Amino acid sequence: MKNEIDIKLIEANSEDKNILENLFQYYLHDLSEYTENLGLESDGRFDITDIELFITQDNLLPIKILLNNEIIGFIFLIKGKTVDYVINDMFILRKFRSKGLGKVVTKIIFDQYKGSYAVMQLVNNKPAITFWHTIYHNSQIEYEENEMVSGEDLCLIQKFKV
Repeated sequence: MKNEIDIKLIEANSEDKNILENLFQYYLHDLSEYTENLGLESDGRFDITDIELFITQDNLLPIKILLNNEIIGFIFLIKGKTVDYVINDMFILRKFRSKGLGKVVTKIIFDQYKGSYAVMQLVNNKPAITFWHTIYHNSQIEYEENEMVSGEDLCLIQKFKV
């Protein structure tokens, strides 16, 4: 009996705000391993004020990742100015990682949102860099890569078309 992977990407709306805020805490917790510039607020939580923008602004697309109808993560796309889309944030809960789901998710995103892209990773976030380089290689995507400073962090940015 074959185990089917049923992944759906669904654009989030204002009713999903609390879900995204909760997941974003886990995302920032994971990201804090790679930067000194993420710290907790006085209430013991990370600052998540940007979530409101993703729910209310038309050029920002919050997308829920569902596996067998269970939410397992999110992607935040920005409709860009110099590229069609920026993958601003992508997160899959740890228990669902290393199962090939990220590859499936990126394929769905690239199929649904055709155009030019930019993706950025912290230079210290080697797992994210490896993930994206693997996606490009396996999907035969030609990309341009440069270093840049975002906030106070050195990052890699890749640009490509799908």
